Parts: sequence; C-alpha cells; structure tokens
Amino acid sequence: MGDKLLLKLNNYEKPIANKYYEVKTSVIFGVVQMLLGTCMKGMNALYFRRYGEFLFDVITQILLLVALFGFMDYMIVVKWTTDWDTHKANTGETAPDIIGAMIIMFIGMGKKTPSDPPIADVIPNQESTMKSLLLLALICVPTMLLVNPIIHLLKAKKHAPKVNEVELAQIEGDKDYGDDYINQDHNDFRSLASSVMTADSGDHSFGEIMIHQMIETIEYALGTVSNTASYLRLWALSLAHGQLAKVFFDYTIAVNLKEGGYVSLFISYYLFFGVTFGVLLCMDLMEAFLHTLRLHWVEF
Repeated sequence: MGDKLLLKLNNYEKPIANKYYEVKTSVIFGVVQMLLGTCMKGMNALYFRRYGEFLFDVITQILLLVALFGFMDYMIVVKWTTDWDTHKANTGETAPDIIGAMIIMFIGMGKKTPSDPPIADVIPNQESTMKSLLLLALICVPTMLLVNPIIHLLKAKKHAPKVNEVELAQIEGDKDYGDDYINQDHNDFRSLASSVMTADSGDHSFGEIMIHQMIETIEYALGTVSNTASYLRLWALSLAHGQLAKVFFDYTIAVNLKEGGYVSLFISYYLFFGVTFGVLLCMDLMEAFLHTLRLHWVEF
C-alpha cells in the first residue's frame, strides 16, 4: 500500500514540475505590476500638466515594456492555451521554448536557426512580429533620452532676452567706450551666453536635465530586464519550498510507509506537520512576504 501511494505521488508531481507554472505566473504578475507603476506615473504627469513628460517619457516607457516583456507574457499565455501534442502529431514540430524565443528575438531578429526536430513558432508570423517590436523598442530608447531635453532647450532659447547684434559687436570690438560701460555690457553679454549655453528651464539647466534623462533612460531600459528577473525569485522561493517539503516528507512519512508500522506512521505524520508548519508556513512565508514587499517598493 505504501509503495502504491509513493508511486502515485511521484507520478502526480512530475507533470506539474515540468510545466513551470510558477516561474511564468510570477513573470506575468511582475510585468503587469511594472506596467501599473508606469501608468500611475503617467497619471501624475497629466495631473501636473507635464504633457511632454507624458508623451515622450511615459508613453515610450509603456511601449518599450509592452514590446519586449508584454510580448513575452503574450507568448506565455499562447503556449499555455495551445495543444502542442496535437501540433507535434500534425506537423512534427516540438513545443517552443519562451526563453529561447526571446533570445532569438534579440540576437537573430526573430529568425530561427534550423534544428532537428524543428521547433514550432509560438504565434503566426513570429519573425516579422519580433522584428517590428524590436524596432519599436529601439526607437523608444532615443526618444525617451533626447526629446524632452531638446524641448527644454528650445523653450529656454525662446524665452531668452533679445540683445541687439550691433550692441554685441560694440561690446566686443569698440574700445572708445568707458571702462565701466564696457564692463557692464560685457557682463550682460556673458550672462546671455551663459543662459543660452546652460539653457535654463525653470530651476534646472539643460545639462542637469540631460544627465537626469540619461540616468532615467538607462535605469528604465535595463530595469525592464533586471526587474523582470527579480520576480523570478518568487518562483525560486516556491521551488525551494517544494523541495524542502519533499525532503521532509521523504525523511518522515515516506520512510514509515515503506518500513514502519501504524504507530511510527502516526508519529511521523505529526512530526512532518510540525516541521512543515514551522519552516514552510512561518519562516518561508515571512521570507516570501518580505521579498514581495521589496518588489512592490523597488520594481513598482
């Protein structure tokens, strides 16, 4: 009886482990949460009437996230809802690997290398779709980096005070004026030049805005990768919990199912329950909660 129960447990856990539902679900939730955070940033920009930030920062960030990892989530859902056994029987193509498809998207522009057996596409027209989305992502990065600083620069030049060119020439070349007059107008000229070069917009210069925009662009572009990978740790935690539960089970209940009697099985059950409750439901639950809280604060 014990051997039959162990065989049923082993056969039950294998198909679930092979599906990797945890890792894919955690990635889907992670991308949705990052998208929600970016949308709330857009709501703030609209509320404070920063329309340039909304159009050229928030919209491009949403497009960048959706074009890369939103597309990955879409492929995950399509793979879940497709009967690949029937597809393999009809076409001879094996089920695709999502991570492999994303690598092909970045390295080969969506063009697969020949393989034996052939690997199926996740979606129809996969190569052309990947090329279009990758091109969109490449356009979003310089748009997010350059457009807003250029707008601030043009605004600063538009509102800069007008100076007569004749007066500027006299300041530079005419030596007949008194020293006080020349020094005063020369200082005005230097102030004008400084304002144009730094392109003051409000309280921030063009250089400050450009540096800030560069940091934000690099952080968001790289963050779409690193933050998505951070959500994989939730899958790693669930995988560790599953392995710990299996170890506890093997060294308590499974041993007594094979060799022990009813009394030892009764005792091992409560021992397994106590260890599982203490380690998995208390310590590891707190660990998962703290990690999720960090994700909500940082990646969101």
